[in-house]
Amino acid sequence: KVIQSKKQFLYAGRISKEKGIEELITSFLCLSLKNYFLKIIGTGPDLERLKFKYQDKNVSFTGFMENQDVQKEIQNSSVVVSATKLYEGQPTLLCEASLKSVPVIFPNSGGIAEFLPKEYSFLFEQNNYDDLKRLLKTIINSDLNKIGNENKIFIDNLINQENLLEVFSKATSK
Repeated sequence: KVIQSKKQFLYAGRISKEKGIEELITSFLCLSLKNYFLKIIGTGPDLERLKFKYQDKNVSFTGFMENQDVQKEIQNSSVVVSATKLYEGQPTLLCEASLKSVPVIFPNSGGIAEFLPKEYSFLFEQNNYDDLKRLLKTIINSDLNKIGNENKIFIDNLINQENLLEVFSKATSK
């Protein structure tokens, strides 16, 4: 049975200033995407403040969720999104979404681009929230299945056992 995906952008992780959550919320809200929702999963020092400040029917905060429930939310989302201000080495949320064929919007910083196909169209300039808004609008009019499947193929090839063993073999033989 196919589960119908919600028209939902999903963020899952720490709710703190350095993760760019408030900028993500304001970028999403200013677009007035009436049929889309932004679900924010996680806890952190900014959770209560943001919940109080952004009481909007299209934005929800779940607080903490067990990993298997987060995985279900990823699977049922249209797009997974992050506005992190940090230098991310290996973004777990991005990889989890790609393994489930769910498209992502992430800042183009740190090692993020290495986990997506070359010329991936939905990376934005870190801290450029006009760029983020543009991608939020653009992706919902794109072929989400095609984007998600391309990401899945790429991540499957990147982290398959044979490739990882080869990398570790090269690293340890020097």
